[in-house]
Amino acid sequence: MPEGVEVLLTGESLQNFFQSKDVEEKGYVEIFLEKVYSESVISKSNIPFSNFNNIFSKLLYKDMFVFGKNIFVPSSNNHVMVVQLGMSGSFSEECSAYSRLKFLVDREYPLYYDDIRKFGSLTIQEEDHLKARTKLLLENALEWREEKTPDRLYPKIHKRHDWSNQEIKNDLLNQFIIAGVGNIYASEALFRAKIHPKRKAGSLSKEECFLLGSKCQEIMWQSYALGGMSIRTFSNFNKKGDGKKLLYVYNRCGS
Repeated sequence: MPEGVEVLLTGESLQNFFQSKDVEEKGYVEIFLEKVYSESVISKSNIPFSNFNNIFSKLLYKDMFVFGKNIFVPSSNNHVMVVQLGMSGSFSEECSAYSRLKFLVDREYPLYYDDIRKFGSLTIQEEDHLKARTKLLLENALEWREEKTPDRLYPKIHKRHDWSNQEIKNDLLNQFIIAGVGNIYASEALFRAKIHPKRKAGSLSKEECFLLGSKCQEIMWQSYALGGMSIRTFSNFNKKGDGKKLLYVYNRCGS
């Protein structure tokens, strides 16, 4: 379920967690992968996680960033761990029945990656040789938080015929168009903008695209202020968000 808002909140909490352990203010923490409970969440990594402790001896938490639904965690030797939370991924300081990985920070503080459905993934990539899909996303997609995203939505949709020829909701869910928007926020933004989700994207005017992009940002920032949407499984270091009070149409017939 985590969408752009929830991933951003998770990334910020993760960064704050690392910073709180850096008592000497070095700008990095040492991190050690102590236990793998489930190989499935690391199986997509081209660089095996058996190399993690060599690559991530120093984690540069100050250089962490979030783009769309991805958290980028760099090391001191030109590698980055890319975290995708999938449907139910989260981090916690406490072990649970759904813990899939256990890390130790500065040889003392436990950090767990939890994932009920195990659809999330953690991959190790070289900064200068990112996976093609990751590189394409960073270089070409709009990002939901960018100020100019509403202005750029119309030309983005019309960049490819297949994008302009499909339903507008499908375009909103396409991470290579707007990174970070998912089913919940797409449904709510379309409702607020009074645009039918099955309308062909290419039929929207520039004004309608701007309005829709603005409504995406509006509902997402409002949810961010409430700690995100904890509809089913999302929690941020075991804290639930209260964003579901903003919902009008999601999970109802026709949404």
